[in-house]
Amino acid sequence: ISARIEGSMKKQRMEFDKAQRPWYALPEMTVSSWIHVCFGVLFVTFLQPVLVVLAMFEIPLALLLTLESIGPLYSLPFSWVLQKEKPTFKACIGAVFSVGGIVILCFRGMVLK
Repeated sequence: ISARIEGSMKKQRMEFDKAQRPWYALPEMTVSSWIHVCFGVLFVTFLQPVLVVLAMFEIPLALLLTLESIGPLYSLPFSWVLQKEKPTFKACIGAVFSVGGIVILCFRGMVLK
């Protein structure tokens, strides 16, 4: 009887469509994918703020802010190489505006002779 009930429950689980899954259900991923997700959460949540604070004490603040502001410049190629996602035109324009803003901030403080 238990084998019949177990088979019935397995069949019901298979019929449960992904579109009908509740919002709180975890996605079905491989162990390797879960490890990648956990490391990403660990690095973004805990390690990145620690490294930024460490960098504040080690390098000049202006350089730190410049490096943080050009994030789109190095995130676009990474997404293209690692995830095989070609950057959109809007993303490229956003990166150009980001760099343009940094250039304006850098040259505005300079005194032209």
